[in-house]
Amino acid sequence: MSDPSNLWLERLRWECEQTSQARVVRQLRAASGCRFPSGTLISQVLNGCYPGRTARLQLLVDGLYGGVTVWCPVLGDITTDRCDANQHAPFSTVNPLRVMLYRACRNGCPNSRLDSD
Repeated sequence: MSDPSNLWLERLRWECEQTSQARVVRQLRAASGCRFPSGTLISQVLNGCYPGRTARLQLLVDGLYGGVTVWCPVLGDITTDRCDANQHAPFSTVNPLRVMLYRACRNGCPNSRLDSD
């Protein structure tokens, strides 16, 4: 049986094998709403030689490919990749929902990882 802590890594590896590493990078970047992760990061993680933290990548992979969800105080039940994208989105006053998300992500949301990035 697989180690549950590495299930995200198995998902990532499987997705890369089914399509391509470049396509997975594009999908993860689209989910994150920014230029994270890089192709180099994915390559190093898959080869077991990435020296940094992989928590954010794990959230993206779990949410996008595993359907893992968390409870958002603003939106309700959302996937972890969407939670991460909301946390890293810039402040904007154009949309009241965006303002609520920005504040919630920075003021006590238990899912916020902004201090650990």
